[in-house]
Amino acid sequence: MRANNTTKHYLSIINWETRKIGSIYEDLEKYDSAWNYFNQSLQLYDQANDQVAGIEVINNLGDIYRRTGRYRDAISKSNEALARANKRRQTRPKETAAAIDPAH
Repeated sequence: MRANNTTKHYLSIINWETRKIGSIYEDLEKYDSAWNYFNQSLQLYDQANDQVAGIEVINNLGDIYRRTGRYRDAISKSNEALARANKRRQTRPKETAAAIDPAH
């Protein structure tokens, strides 16, 4: 059991760091690299069934689309995040609200 918790902990760190690298690239306006890291992070969060973090990463992807003028794609990502949030909200409303609005 301990090994499973340790493995989950390390995977959580890897997921978080992958996402942070994406954020750094986004801040540097290297959107292709940011998009790649966010996509990689989303896949890892989906594999770990971390729904809240997945919603946040989808919002990050939508922000990249918005920043690069791909407004239809940005709206699509926003709708995807909202659909996931609505599904999640039924079981964990506070966590879902924080994922949609980090200032919440």
